Amino acid sequence: MKQYLALVVLILVACTPQALCNAPYFEYKTGECCLDQDGNNICDSDENVVEKVIEVKQEEILYDIDVARNNALDAAKEYVRSNRIGISPSFTFLEEEIKEETYTGVYHIKYLENLNDFNTGYVKTNYDLVDEKVISVIFAHELSGLE
Repeated sequence: MKQYLALVVLILVACTPQALCNAPYFEYKTGECCLDQDGNNICDSDENVVEKVIEVKQEEILYDIDVARNNALDAAKEYVRSNRIGISPSFTFLEEEIKEETYTGVYHIKYLENLNDFNTGYVKTNYDLVDEKVISVIFAHELSGLE
């Protein structure tokens, strides 16, 4: 009788699930462990990651508009040169706008398409004042083509 009782106890002990994972890990699936540093039985990788958002007020950002204007104009000139829009471009500042965190410069250009034929067009350059990089350059023959 003692033998049967010992055999039953041995079988029950063998069938009882043993802890596979050591703290701070816990078994979230059969045979799989994950990290749970705060002990709430939720895998740390599944918990929502709260991102720290730092709000920057507009008046706290000091933009160097002259730098932005020069970089925007340089980008406009490079765009015209690299796309071979004419061979002798001249740029006339037409308008500028500072909206939110973007500087926009629109330039009227008069360029030589051949030795006797001048054409005009417009180049619009958008410049990111925070990251200090050119966002886009657009060329159009008509101002309406820039919208």
